[in-house]
Amino acid sequence: VILTNLGALSIKLNLMDDAKNFYIQLLNAAKIEPIDRNSELIALNNISIVSYNLGQVTEAIEYWEKTLELGKARGSAQVVLDALINLSNLHYQLKQFDKSAQYHESYISVSKQLGDVGALAKSYLGIAEVQEKLNDYDKAREYYAEALKLYQQKNDNEGLANVNILIGRTFQAQQKYQQALEFYNANLEVESTLETRSLAASLQGKADVLRM
Repeated sequence: VILTNLGALSIKLNLMDDAKNFYIQLLNAAKIEPIDRNSELIALNNISIVSYNLGQVTEAIEYWEKTLELGKARGSAQVVLDALINLSNLHYQLKQFDKSAQYHESYISVSKQLGDVGALAKSYLGIAEVQEKLNDYDKAREYYAEALKLYQQKNDNEGLANVNILIGRTFQAQQKYQQALEFYNANLEVESTLETRSLAASLQGKADVLRM
């Protein structure tokens, strides 16, 4: 417990090197028989976070992969989800978009098992963005369409407005301006019931298309 507290306090004080050392000590102590899997999981996760904050991205990935393995072994769905999204985001930052997409696919699979509609919608948006980076706009739209269905089920107009813009953006990138306009206009209809920031984005997108 003391090592966990020292690590957490060091993070609050922005003493990342000290925090990492405390969590490494915790990890080593957790592996002594009888093995303390809970402390091991806490240590792995926090070493990942601290490594990332220190700019040690490769090491952060290594420890989040270990966190993912242990989370799976313990049947901890939330730990698995957190590790998957972090791994996807890190590979995205490294422009390793194929790997990022693979972790997003796993995230989608776990979210489906849990029936977590909100997490599932976000995961579809995430992998769609990765596909855009790969210039696969058709594939990106497939995922955006899945997110759109979920927001419709939830009657989440803010989510619908956001996805309409994103789908319009993919059509615009392919110079399919009529289809882009349809989704920008659909967004404006939804926006009439909301007070959100995406109204300006939709109007800008529509203006850009009309200038083409």
